Parts: sequence; C-alpha cells; structure tokens
Amino acid sequence: MLRLALSGGSGRMGKAIQDLIKEEFSETIVLIGSVERLVQATEVTALCSQVDVMVDFSAPSQISPLAAACAEGGCALVTGTTGIDTEGQQALLAASQKIPILHEPNFSLGIQIVAHLIAQAAILLGETVDIEILEKHHRYKADAPSGTALFLGEALARATNTSLQEKAEWPRLPYREDPRAPGTLRFSCQRGGTVVGTHRIDFFAPDEVLTIEHQAQDRRIFARGALQAALWIRARPPKAYKLADMLADRGL
Repeated sequence: MLRLALSGGSGRMGKAIQDLIKEEFSETIVLIGSVERLVQATEVTALCSQVDVMVDFSAPSQISPLAAACAEGGCALVTGTTGIDTEGQQALLAASQKIPILHEPNFSLGIQIVAHLIAQAAILLGETVDIEILEKHHRYKADAPSGTALFLGEALARATNTSLQEKAEWPRLPYREDPRAPGTLRFSCQRGGTVVGTHRIDFFAPDEVLTIEHQAQDRRIFARGALQAALWIRARPPKAYKLADMLADRGL
C-alpha cells in the first residue's frame, strides 16, 4: 500500500485526487495527510518522513520549501504545479539528488501522446511549416501560455533541433507589419468560464492544414495520471523524472 501525502489538498486538483483515491485507488493508496501552506517546515518534514510520496498541486512559491522538506523527510515528490521560477527549478534539481522527483505541467496521458504526434508531424512536414498552439483555460488560470502549451512547444522545438526560445515568435505591440519568419511557432491564450483545458496545434503547410487537438473534460484525468505516477515513482532511485519515463515502460 502506497502511503501518500498531498500538498494543495483544498484546491480543485487536491479534491479531485482525494475523491479518486476513494473511488479507484483505495486498494493501492492510502492518504496519510495534507498540507496547505509551508508555514511550519518541521511539521511538513515530519509528514514527509511518514509517507512514500508527496503529490503537489499548490503554488510556485511553495515548490522550494516543499522540495527541501521532501528531500529531508525522504519521500518522493510528484508535482504538477506550473509557473515555477528559476529558484524553484533549482530546488527541484537539488532535491532530485536525494529523492526521485517527477514534475509535469500536465498529467494527462493523452497530452503525452499529443506531444509524441506533433513531434512526428513537425519532422515530416518540414521546418518551414507555420505552427500555432491555441490553449484555452478557465477564467482563474493565472499563467499564460499554460505550462502544457510550453511543454508542447518544447516538444516541437526538440523535434526540429532547436530551442523554444529560438523557435517561438512572441507577440509584439504595437502591431507588427512584417510577415512571420518561416517555421516559427506562435501561442494564443484564452481565459474564460469553466474550461478545464483545451490545447490545439495547427500546422499550416502550403495548401493544407493539419490540426491535432486535446480536450480535458474533467480534472480527474490529471488526478489519475498523478496517482499513477506516484505508484510508479516510489520504487525509482533519486533522479528528476518526466511522465514520458513512466510511459516508456509501457512502450510509448
């Protein structure tokens, strides 16, 4: 039985994870406790020492102290928090020297398949094709572009042997009159209503358009992916992992 703790348990994702443990994972996972704000670091470390994995969907400001607490307490960390700054990324990297860590902006297995497909499309269509990523989220989504959109952009950049910084053409104001450079990538972001998450990738080639789209219809898909990752990572050695590592074991 996997002993699990939850960071950000009162949020939407936290509640989805708790419900899913009861409904689908009750025979393999037991929730030991949860934490909201890392005010008392000693208490968080004590909780970490009692569990196998900490699953986190909190806020970027929580990542550094949470990673340190997990490393000191000796539990693995699975986090889906987005918008993490350089300090937070460095904290995750430092902690991965002591514990296994898996950080993903999106725990949907479907998104991982999309990343695989668009990379193949980018290679086959050639480097001059124009690419647009459109992402839609609920009105309370803070970061833009979404972490998932950036993840997909990075997959496209790797497929064309470049970096996201080089491939992306970020909007400039006032309106630019010069045409876009061939082979560039642009992002469009929409925020409104209760949209869980939609990501659409359009490949504009001469005389044809290829579109690949993923729609998240319920946050349970992210919760389910995070719990599957928690079950997978507990037996892994210290390292920084991605969801693709887990799927590689399944043949993707």
